[in-house]
Order: sequence, then structure tokens, then C-alpha cells
Amino acid sequence: MHPAIGNTFPSQSPPPLRLQLTAMGVTKHDKPPKDDALLAKHPDTDGKDLNLSSRVLSNANSKVSVRSAPPDTGTFMNKLSNTLPDGTVLFVQDLKGDPLVSRYGDIDRSKVPPYRRAGRGQILGSNGHLAVYQDGSREAFSIRLDQVRDSARRGRDRPLSNIAYLKSKPVRVRPASDSELVFDPSQDFISLNPARKRKRTGHEYENLPSGDEGPNYRSIEGKAKEHEFSDSDLNYTSSSSSASQHFVDDEPAVQRNKELKRHLDQHPEDSDAWLERVALQDDVLRAAKGDVSDLTDAEKRSQAEIRLDMLQKALKHASLDNKPRLQVALMSEGVKVWDKKKLDKKWKDVQNKDDNLSLFWLYLETQLTNSEEFAYDNLKGIFVSRIQTLKDQVTRLRENTESNALQYYEQLLWVFLRATRFILDSGYTEVAVAAWQALLEMHFCRPAGLDDVDTLAAGNRFNKFWDSEILRVGETGAEGWNQSSRLRLPQNVQVDRAKEEPAFPSKTDPYQSWAFEECQHAKNSKLPIRLTDLRENQDYDPFRLVLYEDIQRLLFSIPKPYVATMRPQILDTFLVFCGLPPAFANSENILAILKDPFAMAGLSDMERMLLGEGVLDAEPEEMSRKKPTFIQSGAQYVPSLQVLFYGPNWFQYLPPWQESAKSTDWAVDRQWVLSVLRQLVTLHQVEGLAEYYFALECAKDPSKTKSVAKTLLRKYPSNMGLYGAYGLAESARGKPEVGMAVVSSATNLKADGKMVLFYIWAWMELEQGNKSAATLRLCQGVYAADGLAQPDAPSPSAVLKTKQVLSSRKDYLLSSGSHSAAAETASALVLTVYLASTLVDGDSLPTQGDLSPVLKEIAGFNKAFHERFPNANVAQSQSHQLFFQECCRLLYYNASHFPHRPADLRDAIVSFAELYPTNTLLLSMLSWADSAAAASNPLRASSVKNLLEKQSFRPQHDCPAVRVFAIWHAATTSPSPHAARAAFEAAFKSDVCAAGTSPLWRTYVRFVALHSAFQPRKSKKKKGKKSKARDEEMELRNEMARKTFYRAVNACPGVKSLVIEGFCALEPQMPRDELDELGSQMVRWGLRIRADLGDFVAGLGKSL
Repeated sequence: MHPAIGNTFPSQSPPPLRLQLTAMGVTKHDKPPKDDALLAKHPDTDGKDLNLSSRVLSNANSKVSVRSAPPDTGTFMNKLSNTLPDGTVLFVQDLKGDPLVSRYGDIDRSKVPPYRRAGRGQILGSNGHLAVYQDGSREAFSIRLDQVRDSARRGRDRPLSNIAYLKSKPVRVRPASDSELVFDPSQDFISLNPARKRKRTGHEYENLPSGDEGPNYRSIEGKAKEHEFSDSDLNYTSSSSSASQHFVDDEPAVQRNKELKRHLDQHPEDSDAWLERVALQDDVLRAAKGDVSDLTDAEKRSQAEIRLDMLQKALKHASLDNKPRLQVALMSEGVKVWDKKKLDKKWKDVQNKDDNLSLFWLYLETQLTNSEEFAYDNLKGIFVSRIQTLKDQVTRLRENTESNALQYYEQLLWVFLRATRFILDSGYTEVAVAAWQALLEMHFCRPAGLDDVDTLAAGNRFNKFWDSEILRVGETGAEGWNQSSRLRLPQNVQVDRAKEEPAFPSKTDPYQSWAFEECQHAKNSKLPIRLTDLRENQDYDPFRLVLYEDIQRLLFSIPKPYVATMRPQILDTFLVFCGLPPAFANSENILAILKDPFAMAGLSDMERMLLGEGVLDAEPEEMSRKKPTFIQSGAQYVPSLQVLFYGPNWFQYLPPWQESAKSTDWAVDRQWVLSVLRQLVTLHQVEGLAEYYFALECAKDPSKTKSVAKTLLRKYPSNMGLYGAYGLAESARGKPEVGMAVVSSATNLKADGKMVLFYIWAWMELEQGNKSAATLRLCQGVYAADGLAQPDAPSPSAVLKTKQVLSSRKDYLLSSGSHSAAAETASALVLTVYLASTLVDGDSLPTQGDLSPVLKEIAGFNKAFHERFPNANVAQSQSHQLFFQECCRLLYYNASHFPHRPADLRDAIVSFAELYPTNTLLLSMLSWADSAAAASNPLRASSVKNLLEKQSFRPQHDCPAVRVFAIWHAATTSPSPHAARAAFEAAFKSDVCAAGTSPLWRTYVRFVALHSAFQPRKSKKKKGKKSKARDEEMELRNEMARKTFYRAVNACPGVKSLVIEGFCALEPQMPRDELDELGSQMVRWGLRIRADLGDFVAGLGKSL
């Protein structure tokens, strides 16, 4: 009886002779009964039916293949029936069955023991005619011809044995010479290789010469006989003897490693080859071991030592230009191997010789994650020292080329971001905010007369502005430094926001009360105050008063020739500091910042999903019908109007405003952030930020969409993107008619770039179900661009001309290097092809477009783009990704409105995601398409998992955003919390999330504290001791939660919000002495503490 199906059971007294349909769970003992539901008839059975179980064969996913009837089937069944006494019950049929078979389309293969002996799949007693063969991930029943024998099937359909072979230790049988093949008739079996002893040399087993071979006397059964078969007949090879591992040698990584070794023997000065070979070591190990995710600490250390040895050899022959790169790689491996004393000495030597930003980040990471020596003042001094060093270098390079100067300004901006985030995480939020206020004033509100003034003189002028306490950027009524000469001092400025209601009422527990007070103080102290505020209100914390000398050493000034280039990067960096996604993201520096684990934003959406009403308890069928996860914290993809002004059926780029009110997504006061963006756009001519600011205003209060749009359009009347944003905003809030009217009126303006408006208009019509009107809008856009009269209907000739014009325009823009315009034109062409096509299929609807020409057009543009830009820079890659995002939008529209083939949808999105494996929009769409395809075949391998392991998790692509998506995917596709926990652990084992990702650690701590499914349970409980067993189980759960918390604190020491979790989420599990030690540790680290824990507990205890 099959363990998974078990639908048919034998009678109580089975006869001696029986016919088993093993793989289907059917046991037959006599001639089959009448079964009108399903009969497998054959003319050679003398008119009798060969009855198979209707329960099994009625399965929708089972297959019955009748190749040819055996001539003796009827005779066999007659003989079988004659051997049984009359009245014998043949079999008992279970009508209820196993409901999981119909759900998953197959049996539970995990409960089926592996069959590897000869004749696997045959039905016992059938003379080899009845068999069950493997058809992909399912088993199918068949009747085979007489001439079909097991030898013809040997070696086929053996996935289990093949996997075991690849993961097992390589074994090679030494071919014997003809003289050795002497057979002894007295032997019980014939050995192909005569017995010989093996000789151990080091860790390898080597073959002995034929003259030294003889009996082996080391057997535990006494003296070995010469003719007995011995394990020494097999030649075991170690991992180092790659010549015998033909299946390992075929791996591309192994072959490339050998080529590099031979190349470096002749050219040891090739640093690129050395670095490539070092990066290949993980792939080489993966080829030999199969899975490198479960390496022990000793194996990881051994791998690091191998890479360290290679890098040391490379440094001996490297040139001066290549030594910095090799030194960074050497120190990154040395951190894993050297002890503290040697590591400190190496850092001191390296810093004296080399001044590399990557080395600085590596050194800073070791200091920030050292919980024993962490000190706020010392680490802040490291940041200040680095900023001063970079400013000195810029001063020396002032007369050099622009590229060199820009490189140092980008480094200054990155270090400034990390410094302010470090200050903010330590609890000094007002200092970090004040530093950003000063930097924005210096580069967006600088007086015109100071553009060419010396930096020191400009600093003195700014010192007077700051200490004069005139309103600064972001504060209500502020106009900027450039207007300070005519501004008066503010009167009674209120900087505090309205205090939020407490999350919970005051409790008698002193530790929770202290943590609550600290959290409330942090929420209400996000902005600096002035001296006048402190004089008027004695309740203000004096530490909130930030003078110019408190931030002077953190600031830097970019001269006029470089300000225009650096302004978008300054804005993107500021948004990252505030916990928001970037608005431009079009430079290498910003992409590197997005991969920085210490600059990671909050994950409140993930926390709500994992800790609240998420999908962890959803059934697989329910998850397959869900929409893609449109709102994701930590997502990373290209911003556009379609994701800024989202509707209910597409991705949301910005975090939700309402849900973020009490979340950790916003590191600073969000009203202040919105005020900063408003002043930059409306007062300081930052037009490129207008759409982003407008999206934030719409997210905050959709009712003000019209008033804000009018204000912006009066300021920038020729900005076509703003008109499109206004139309999308109205459509997103449920007014598509208003949105189409706005776009329609904007198309009559005399301005360039109106094709984007027609494209937006076409999508609005399509989402309303007007396919003909959508086609007409695209035709009108092409005709308007050429100055022709716009058609009134989408005639075939107009559609044909539209496709031809868009195709030729796309080719021209690609050839001229206009990648952004080419991608926009290609998106319009793909939509036109979809709207103009009609799918000829019985299952299709009249308004459904055909995806075949669409996918062909997408593939054509992708090929042309790569041919034109083989080494695409950041801006070119962003345009290419934006094109794929629009293609995914079209594919999702088709799949959500019309019948489709899930496999085709999945394959198309896989081709997109393979090109950009860090784009979380493409990954999310692939996850959704994969779950839809898995509904019909749940046993198929996951495309998302394969893509993550093969590409996204590789060192060149791995980043916090990818790891966050992997956790999202695990949590939303598995009903068990164990999958999410495994994804968390895999993220923390990676180099990109091992340290610095405090929001991810905080989410994991809360996740472990909430879910008790991870705790070991007692297998047996003695009667009468249930309370003791529950106490033991609770203690185990508390112990694991505490261990996870301390792991997080050791990985991210100095993050006050993370340490506070020990007093909030884990307070019931934490002993009082450990909480006291945590409070003392926060003081030793130098974190911002308003009230001493010991004094607070003692004072509250007296009052109670």
C-alpha cells in the first residue's frame, strides 16, 4: 500500500498470490470486479476487462498509456482467479481517499522509499508488462510491449540516484588489464578487479603497482583471502585529485580556475586574473561540494586562508595602480583569519601606506561591530578625521580635472551620510538633522556672491547665519540662507510636533516604563531647537540645542563648477538618510550607497506582514490567487511616474504615509522632510524633484491633489511630466475621467515630449477596458509628433503607420545614443503591438491582445540595446530596467484580465530578471508568476529560488534589498514560519547583512519573540507533569529569543532602537539583572540616554 495514497486495502485474509500496483496503491487478489466508472479494455483479453482502480485512474493528473497489450494477460488473470476459493473478497476500496492527492496532483513522494535495484517501476507478478514510469515529476502507468525489457530503460528516470552520485564522494574503478581478468569457477561471484591492498599517502589513496599487490591481512575477520572482493578494488580520490573527477572537471568554474592558474604561472603581474581566481574559489567549492550554504566555521576559515594566500602572492607582483584593489581584498579575507593583535597591526600598516575609501569602509565596519570596544566619541572622531582628510585632498586637487574632483566629493557625501546615520542611530537625532539642514542650506540656498569665495570665508559667513537663529530649511516660513539679509529673527517658533498618544498606558514595571519614556523622548526630539526656545520653555532638553561648532567638522562645501552635477546626488543621499527611496538613482555612487547595509531603511511593511495579519497562515491555494506584493519595504527598482503615482494594481515606490506614522521607516520627522522638499521645489528652483514631492503630498493627503498640482504647474508650466503626474494622481484616487481630461488638455500645449502624455493616456483607456480608444491615443501621439492631423479612429493604416514610425524612431534613437528616449519609444511600440494584435484562440476574449508578437518585439529591443551599449553605464542600465518594468506591467495586465499560460508568463519574466537580478520589481513579478505556475504543478522547482541562488546571491549582485526580498518570498510562499526564519538566517550569514543591518535584525528579533514554532518541544510528556513541561518549553522559547537578541546587539552595537527591544518586545523573557547590564552597557557605549536606568528604577520603586 502506498503511504501517500492508501486508497485500496487488501482483505483480512489475502490469498498467497497477488498482483500489486505498487505505485498506485492498488492491490489485487482475484479477477477484477465490475467497475463501470473506468475499464481498461483490450481485445487480447478474451472479452474480459483489465480493471484498474477507478479511484486512482480518475486522478486528473495521472496518465494511462496503453502501448501494446501482452498476449498472455487474459490467460494470467484466468489462472489467478482459478487459484482463489469462491467468495473471496478481492480488495477493499477506500472511497474517501487522500485529499492531498487531488490538491498537489501527485502522491507524497517524501514518504516513498527510494528504489534503486533492477526492475524498478515494475508491477510485481506481471512478467514485466505492467510498469510505472517516471514522467517528469509524476508517475504514469503503462502496459509495455513484450520486447521492452529493463535493459532498455536502465539509466533512465533516475533522478535520485543521479543526485546521490553527484553529492557523494567521487569513486573511480581502476580498469584492469587483460592479464588480470582470470576467473575462478569456484568463486561465488566474478570480480572485475582482483583484490589489492591500498596504500595511503597523505590524504590520498593511490594505486599500487601490480607487483606489490597481494592479500590484505588487516581484515577484522582474520587473514584475507586473495579471491575475496575488497573495498580496495575501488580507487577513492580526494577533492584535490581533480584529474579523476571528470564530472567536476566539466564545470566551467573549474576549467576557468585551471586556465587562470596556468596564465598566472607565466604572468604573475596580472592583478585582474588574480582577483578573478580569488572570486572563483566559491564556485570551485560549489562544483565539488554541491552546496556551500552549510559550511562549518573551519571550512570557511580554510577557504579564507586559500584566498588570502593567493592575494599575498598577487601583491608581491602587483603594480602601484593595482595594489589598492588587492589590499582591500586581502584585508577583507584577513579579518576572517587573523587574531585581534595581528589585525590591529595590519590596519595600522595599511592606513599609513594607502588611503583608499574601500579600506576605510572595511576598517570602519570592524570598529562599528566590535561591541567590546565600541565608543561613540571615538567612532565619531574616525568619521571627522576621514572627512578632514578628504577635504585636504580636494584642496590639493582643486586645479585638476573635474572627474578626479567629483570622485572625492562623492566620497565626502557618502562619508557624511554614514556619519549622520551613525549619530542618529546612537540617539542624537537632532545633531544629525542639524548637519543635514546646514548641508542643504550651503548647496541649495547659498548666496550668489559666495559662489567663488574661499571655502573658509564662506564657512565664516555661514557660521553667522546659523548662530543668528534665523529660520532654517524645512521650518515653517524659512526662505533660505540667500534671503537671510532681509529676514528678521523668528518670534516664538514652535519646533515640537504634537505629542502622540502613548502606545500603552503607564505600567508598574519600571523597566518597561523607562523604555517607554526613552521612546517617547526620541519621537518628540527629532528636530533641533534654538537658544530662544530654550529660554522660553525650560522643559526643553538642552542637548537639543545644536550650535555651529557642534557640526562644523562634519560639513563640507562644493564649489560652483561641481554643484550642478552633485545636487541630484545630495538630494538622493538626503532621502536615503530620511528612510526614503532615492528620487533619481542615476549615479554609481548612489547605487553603491543603496547597497550599504549601514544605510538601510526601516522595514515596517515586513514587520506588519510577519508579525500581524500576514500570509503565514494562508493556504497555498489562497496565495496562488493573490496579487503580487505591490508594497515592500526595502525594495529597489527604477523610479518612474507609474510607481510614484500608483493605483491598486501596480507597485508602490514610496512607503505608505498613514501606515508609517508610528513605524520606523521614517528616521526623522516626516512633516519636516515634506517641508524641506516643498521649499526646495517651490523656492529654490529644483524642478527635477517636483514629481517626487508631488507624490509625497498625494500620499499624505489625496484631497489636496488638485491644489498642489496647480501650484506646481504655475511654477513649471512647460513640464510635461507634471501634467502626466497630475493625471495619474487623479486616476489613482478613483477619478480616471478627471485624469484623462487633464492629460487631454495638456496634449494641446505647444511643448516637446508630449508622447509620454499620449502613452499615459493610452494606459488609462486600457485600464478602463477601452482597447480601441487606447490604440487611438497612441496613433494620435505619433501623428502629433510629426505635425499631422490626428486620426479620429484607429484604422488599420493608422495603426500600421504608428508601428512603423515608432520602430524607425526607436532604431534612430538607439543609434544616436539616446538610451532614455529609445526605451520610452520601445515601451510605446510594445503597447501598440499588443493593442493592434488579436489572439486567435478558443479561450481568448475579443479584447485580449496576442503576447507572441509582443514578446518578439521585447526580445528584439533587448538584443539591439545590448549591441548598442555592450558595457552600459548606470544611466543606460536604468533606462533598460525601466523598459522591462513597463513590459512587466503589460504582462500583468494581460494575465490579470484574460486567460493565459502561466509557464509562458513565467519564462518571459525570468528572461527579464536574469539581466537585472537585483531589481526587486522584476523579482516580485517572477515570484507571483512562479506561484501561479506552481498551482498546476506544485512539485516543480522554483524559478525564483534558482535565480536567487545562481545570480542574485553572487558577490557582484548581493545586497540588502535582495536579501529582504528573499525573506518576503519565503514568508509569502510558505505557510510555515520556518521558511522565513531560514531566509533570515541565510541573510545574516552573507557578507552584506552580517553587520550593520539594524532594521533587519530588529525585525528578526520581534519575529522570533512572537513565533514559538522554532522552539524544541518535548516528544513525550509524563502524565501529571504537564505544568512542568510547559514551564520547560517556555524557558526554551525565552532562551532562544534572548540568544537572537544578543546576536543582533553584537552585530549592531550602538543602535539605541535595537537595544531598547530588550526592554520592550523581549521584556518578559529578559531577567532583571540582564536588563540592568544592558542599561549600563548603553552608558558605556556613549548612547543618548535621557534618564539613568538605575536611578529611574529606584525612583519609580519608591513612588510605588
